[in-house]
Amino acid sequence: MTVSGVDANGSTVTLTLANPVNPGDVVTISYVVPGSNPVEDVAGNNAAAFSNQAVTNNTLDTTPPTLTAAAINGSTLTLTYDEALNGGSDPATGDYVVKVNGSTVTVSGVDANGSTVTLTLSNPVNPGDVVTISYVVPGSNPVEDIAGNDAAAFSNQTVTNTTGDTTPPTLTTAAINGNTLTLTYDEALNGGSDPAAGDYVVKVNGSTVTVSGVDANGSTVSLTLANPVNPGDVVTVSYVVPGSNPVEDVAGNDAAAFSNQAVTNNTVDTTPPTLTTAAINGSTLTYPC
Repeated sequence: MTVSGVDANGSTVTLTLANPVNPGDVVTISYVVPGSNPVEDVAGNNAAAFSNQAVTNNTLDTTPPTLTAAAINGSTLTLTYDEALNGGSDPATGDYVVKVNGSTVTVSGVDANGSTVTLTLSNPVNPGDVVTISYVVPGSNPVEDIAGNDAAAFSNQTVTNTTGDTTPPTLTTAAINGNTLTLTYDEALNGGSDPAAGDYVVKVNGSTVTVSGVDANGSTVSLTLANPVNPGDVVTVSYVVPGSNPVEDVAGNDAAAFSNQAVTNNTVDTTPPTLTTAAINGSTLTYPC
């Protein structure tokens, strides 16, 4: 570091540095005896040179801690600051306002430790939820560094949501039209994971029918039957979770197996009536269809 000035006065030599040091910086100093103007006493005796002399750093910390990151995982919201905090100064839960998708949620706990403040929410957030946080500086127990400098208030700070999806997709409806049986789930599925046809058993009026194809796409799994069903047929479907390529969401959570799930038959009757017989009795001609 550059020394910009030197002053010998009384029994001290004062050095002015080009830039101030920070609290906690480790400082050393070395001195070589120059050919002219050395450090000397009033009798002209030169002070000795020295190397890497440790310097006691008495610089006071007057800089408040700065918020650098805010993140949430489940019910744990972590605020990270740029320096160590006073772990004995925990703000009250009411000093924070946390909103999830625009609605205020309850903060049940606050803990300052190391360089972080951890907030516990009464309920965990879901993946994809939009979370913000605000903080007011309280009259007592504010967020502060170990020197007692209070961190600033902030409003509607965006919180990074790192909550992982651990909820499997749930089957919501099953319907068939002709030879296409559609299973609809409550979230997007992994379109690259198509179960085998043998992972399903489809029964029409109690008899098993052949499944010739399976395709997971969006939030649905489409089963193609070898033959179309008729209007009014009673259809059920069963599914077993296979060892590979199960029905799963984009986070890899497997959908549950199910057995004899009723299928809504939306097949439309497109077959015209066919004349089977014609008969006459007197003046009345009857032909049933």
